[in-house]
Amino acid sequence: MARVLILRIVLAGCVFFAAWMCNLDWIGLFRWSLSAKSKKNSVEQKTQRGKNEKVHKVASSSRKTKTISMPQKARIINVTIDSQHSEENSKALNDLLSASVNLIEVFLDPKSMKENGITESYSGVMGDFCQLPFDLQKKDPTTVPMFRHLVQKSNACREQRHRVDIKEFAELARKYDSRNETSAKVLSMGGAIFHESRCGSTLIANALQAMDPKRHRVYSEAQPEMVSNFCGSSYEYCSKEQASELLKDVIYIMSRSSDVDEESVFFKFHSDSARNLEVFQHAFPNTPWIFVFRDPVQIIVSQFKEGKSIAKCARSKLDPAQQAVNILQRRGFIDSPADTKDVSQEVFCAATLASYCESALKAKKDAPLLGTVVHYPDLPDILLEHVFPTSFELSMSEEKEEIIRSISGMYSKASHGRSRPYQDDSESKERKATDAIREAARKLLNDSYEQLLREAITATADDKQRLDNKVLNEEL
Repeated sequence: MARVLILRIVLAGCVFFAAWMCNLDWIGLFRWSLSAKSKKNSVEQKTQRGKNEKVHKVASSSRKTKTISMPQKARIINVTIDSQHSEENSKALNDLLSASVNLIEVFLDPKSMKENGITESYSGVMGDFCQLPFDLQKKDPTTVPMFRHLVQKSNACREQRHRVDIKEFAELARKYDSRNETSAKVLSMGGAIFHESRCGSTLIANALQAMDPKRHRVYSEAQPEMVSNFCGSSYEYCSKEQASELLKDVIYIMSRSSDVDEESVFFKFHSDSARNLEVFQHAFPNTPWIFVFRDPVQIIVSQFKEGKSIAKCARSKLDPAQQAVNILQRRGFIDSPADTKDVSQEVFCAATLASYCESALKAKKDAPLLGTVVHYPDLPDILLEHVFPTSFELSMSEEKEEIIRSISGMYSKASHGRSRPYQDDSESKERKATDAIREAARKLLNDSYEQLLREAITATADDKQRLDNKVLNEEL
């Protein structure tokens, strides 16, 4: 026993002597170990809480179905639309028709729609409704910038949700709304925002809300609008007509309001929805829309900020959209779709972003008067000079312009609900860009980026001359 004790003392002395010689920070190492243990315990606690939550399925923008957690205490009322109602069902149906509750999620299996054949109809789509605190967003949109934040801040959504068949309810709501004496009204569709991601689209949504909080309602990346993607990137699960009809019903339901002051509604779609912009055009052929883009290197750097292994632009690498696969094949990165999993994160991210840009360019070509292309560096001036007064036909004033400039000077996604001044990070992103990012952007995104620059409403004469010289040199 004594020998063991002596051996431990000698060993400890050697370790401390080595640490002293190497000038190691033992206190720092000890603190680090405690921090690591604390983080591990925190992760384990979160994992355990996740296991205790009730899980239900929702369709995602990809072709797979994903699960999200819902607190167990959220009581679901299944609402039926027929002639015989229980007292609870009648009250829930009245909540739905009066627009006192709002659509927050839709549920469907895209494959089930394919079983119905390629028709103009759809079926089997359910929706969850609850009351949302839009007043928080109207007060300061930078602290509640995304639709999911509204849902998270709703006590009503945590307690109770109404679930109903979307197609049946949309039909009933239209009949109900056709009566002039109803308490609900349908807001006019003011415009839609599509974007490449990390390019100022949230700033635009916040500006729309802040410039006229009483009259405007703004949905920023709401889960229900993702139905435009549910048929698959190549409509392998259902037709464009089915997706269009579903999107029309969802937008109609989300445009219903019980607020007497509200007049117009705007939708900022998820970046993935840009890939299916033609579904929106088919559903709303007369509605103006914009597509916001940015220097591709800066976007990829921003996407990789939290780690390229979890970057949003590369999430679908194992189940890629057909447009991204086509771009990779066209550029010689892969021979077959099965090879997609072997490309780098930088390459796949660039292909994903390119699919958004190419879709927007096609949509702009199909509807040149309704589509407006906006370059990130032109914000916020372009909103005041063209997008709001011309594209969206909104009335402007000095007061509104001052509000837009003020909110543009704050980070659009406030940290921990606290607004803070915005500082441009373009140069910082350029410095952080790796050679792999620059090469992927050059090979996969530069062409569409330059085409978008040509289409942008504020492309300067110098920009266009530079692009013309580039084309001329290539031809020579």
